[in-house]
Amino acid sequence: MPARTTDTLTVRTLGDVAQHFGVMESTVRAWRLGPDKMPGRPGAWPLLDIAEWRARRKANRVQRRDGTPLPVSKALERYRDERARLAALDRVERESSLVRRDAMTRWMTMLLARLDRAGDAMERRFGSEAGHIMAEAVNEIRRLIDLDGI
Repeated sequence: MPARTTDTLTVRTLGDVAQHFGVMESTVRAWRLGPDKMPGRPGAWPLLDIAEWRARRKANRVQRRDGTPLPVSKALERYRDERARLAALDRVERESSLVRRDAMTRWMTMLLARLDRAGDAMERRFGSEAGHIMAEAVNEIRRLIDLDGI
């Protein structure tokens, strides 16, 4: 999590700016160069101002040489929006929702042990056929896990 100042929309480091916008820190450093520099100062980088600055720069790039704006098709806008949405989903997946293999293996082992105990209880209560059905299901799950390499 980026280190934030008392203003929750301001971060302290260029690395935090880069993380927020999903770019490399070297890109953020480049934003600080030239006549149209990124807003903010060391130790206080206002994310809202930077987002507005980026939008303004992007809008300015979509111009003819004479300065008149180029028409942007609705299809292109939808494409760009979808690409941004997919990039955000990919980032969330990479950062927070991947499950470690050892954690999944441990969880599956505990689940199978509980299913084994449930099969034993079913066999005692309902007879050997019920226990046999449960044992087959557990063995099939183990085979599937072995096939997938979990």
